[in-house]
Amino acid sequence: MGGKSSKGSKEPTIPEGGGAPVKVSTSTYERVTLSESTGAVTLHTSLKLKDDGVTVEHLDAEGKKNLFCIGQITESITPPHTTGKNEKKKNVTRHEITATVTAYFEAVEGSAEARRVTAPAPDPQTFQVGVVEPAGEMQQAIVAQAKEGFRIVATGIATSEQKVTLGKMSKMKIDAVYDLTFLKCDAVGVGNTVFIQDIITFKIFPPKVKFPDLLTRVNEFGAKGYRVSTVVVTAGSKLQEQLVQVVMQETHAKQPVKYVTEKFYQLSTSTINTSGSSSTATTIKLNGDGTDVVQAYADAGWTLRAAFNGPTDKRGGISRGIMTNYMPIHCIFEAPL
Repeated sequence: MGGKSSKGSKEPTIPEGGGAPVKVSTSTYERVTLSESTGAVTLHTSLKLKDDGVTVEHLDAEGKKNLFCIGQITESITPPHTTGKNEKKKNVTRHEITATVTAYFEAVEGSAEARRVTAPAPDPQTFQVGVVEPAGEMQQAIVAQAKEGFRIVATGIATSEQKVTLGKMSKMKIDAVYDLTFLKCDAVGVGNTVFIQDIITFKIFPPKVKFPDLLTRVNEFGAKGYRVSTVVVTAGSKLQEQLVQVVMQETHAKQPVKYVTEKFYQLSTSTINTSGSSSTATTIKLNGDGTDVVQAYADAGWTLRAAFNGPTDKRGGISRGIMTNYMPIHCIFEAPL
């Protein structure tokens, strides 16, 4: 599912076979995360969403306008703003990080009601590859909400505790709880749910990614009337490993559909201090416009169904004290079969 690549402002090469042009609307909101970090050899970072109701409130407000969320893309992240040191703990630094998110919507008949549930990330030790039965609190929550008519449409980290040990025996441990946002709309509906899982492996330098072929399985279920609801990417059991699960759910119509993917990049820039290490003043902006990509596909009859970040597969560089890195965003688009 790695998809082809749209770099910079270059127009994407859109596959033939789309349906009628799709009308897509957008709105933006901010997600603010509070960060607390300490350590040198062992880095300990805690993350917490400042307003845990921001996504569900935004999507609920748009749902009242008969708009159903079909995907979200983080457009930019401001440089971490230092909010001060913790007086009771030594060498603990607090930051506030603001992400600007663009949500994409399609018009539906009737309003959509939003609901928020939290659940821990999948356990890497029990994670299985393939089409799997619901296991773990996250997947069980998704199935439980579907029985009440709510489709999963968005996910994000609510809280996270991360420990990274640097050196020859580098290791990482992450305990994360995810924000799950659901929408209920009688015109869309939700039936059975399937989970398609695989593992992404990557190298940091030089950047190299082995992306699994998820699209074959996704299209198999699309032909049976299942729609992609969301894609969840979480930490694996190894430092250079990510777990990916595609959530597909039936709609009332059970219309056979097909899927394609597109990939474009966010450009991360950070200043380099005199010692040669990266500073904390980092800002992430799109290298090219995600809205242009989504709209170009919509004009050709392809509807966005999910967008998610993956590990970088494109080398950046350093010039005049500025370090650049490219961060891919993978989009899944749907059209009638």
